[in-house]
Amino acid sequence: MRLPFFYGWVVVAVAFVTMALGVNARTAFSLLFPPILDEFGWERGVTAGAFSFGFLVSAVLSPALGRLMDRRGPRVVMELGVGLVAAAFVIIGGCMSLTPEERLRWDLSDEIYATAARECANQYHTVRVTRVAVNGDVQGDTAADSKSEIRAFSTCYWEGIETRVKKRQEKGQSLPEQFNMHPDVDLD
Repeated sequence: MRLPFFYGWVVVAVAFVTMALGVNARTAFSLLFPPILDEFGWERGVTAGAFSFGFLVSAVLSPALGRLMDRRGPRVVMELGVGLVAAAFVIIGGCMSLTPEERLRWDLSDEIYATAARECANQYHTVRVTRVAVNGDVQGDTAADSKSEIRAFSTCYWEGIETRVKKRQEKGQSLPEQFNMHPDVDLD
């Protein structure tokens, strides 16, 4: 079957879309940096350093990969890249990325913070919770014009946290050293 246009343009279009997505995925980090820090509680310097290290490795390897592509062709370089990415995924999949303290913090985020926020949102129907961070900070919006509804939700949320913490302590279950008993509540 013969195409009604030059097949080379298909290759150009696929390469263009691939590069557009790849470049944007790398540079979108600057937009995602604050939410990543908020969500995972990582340090700014370490997180930015890991990202910068990736760019540094890319800059160092680019001349060698360019020479390899000139000598062996793009197929070899692409296959090498796919193999390295696959190996990285296997290695990452086998890593325990969370320390026991971090794992506990994530579990408690769901068990204590998210559950308390859901229960209070069900109690105060004008409040819609959009995000509960690992440190317990709540973001959301409310249809109520009065500050009393926001105060009532905040009080309900903090009391729900205290109740769940007491239940854990009665069972002899541990909490992280710096557990946030009164996280921020940001309702617009």
